Amino acid sequence: MSEFASDSITGFYMMPQTKEIQIQFSENGTDWIHPPPWVIFLIEFGYGWHHANLRQQRIAIISLPSGTPAAGLVALGALIRDLTSLETSDAIGYFEGLLRYTRQYLEKCRECTLRCHPEIRRCGYLREATGKVKDLLTRKIYYISEKSSPADRKLVLPIENGSWTIMSAERAKTLRIEDRPPITAVNDQGALSSDLYSAIIKDAPILSRNLRESFSGLALAGKSTGRRASEESYSSIHFRIGTTIHRLSELLRRYKSRY
Repeated sequence: MSEFASDSITGFYMMPQTKEIQIQFSENGTDWIHPPPWVIFLIEFGYGWHHANLRQQRIAIISLPSGTPAAGLVALGALIRDLTSLETSDAIGYFEGLLRYTRQYLEKCRECTLRCHPEIRRCGYLREATGKVKDLLTRKIYYISEKSSPADRKLVLPIENGSWTIMSAERAKTLRIEDRPPITAVNDQGALSSDLYSAIIKDAPILSRNLRESFSGLALAGKSTGRRASEESYSSIHFRIGTTIHRLSELLRRYKSRY
């Protein structure tokens, strides 16, 4: 394909001329080949689907004469597009969740005598908030201070010789709520490779920050037969860059937590 069509009715994003992808492709163990046109089309379709007018709802239907996991390839293109955006981060949503956790701990769980039976207490929560958070940089565990004020968007953690006040999503990114997964990789452990995704969509202006942070704004619906069937389907497609081989299922993760 040469470029995406664009008109006033559909409002499709105009893609530049197709760029050569310096990678090799294999499906179901077949010989390595240059990515065929249908693979390039699906990936670039996902990459070009983003539209500045977020209020405009659009639906696309792609029909293929086989069981190829096309949705995963479209999602891969959309993920690469997200890696280029300043707005695709879970940081703000995570900070809001941290404030909700703080409110639950201070107003409900801290003084609760039932450890932990929300069905008896009927507090409206599904699990206990112990007030513990872990700093991924120092690996230390802190307890939320009663000086915290979720209404004022302020979290206070007692530390040695003072307190640590957090009032922004940026400062809260390295805090982990108990056993919940963090939203950022520390010291690049688990971070994605910029070279890898830049090879798939050449000249994509990928932001290094996004390679280390999670984003929940892109959803990929799996097969009706379950998650395992979807994983197997996406794992049947492989990309090779130089001497490294990557399954499609691996490429669809923003970063993998090791904590």
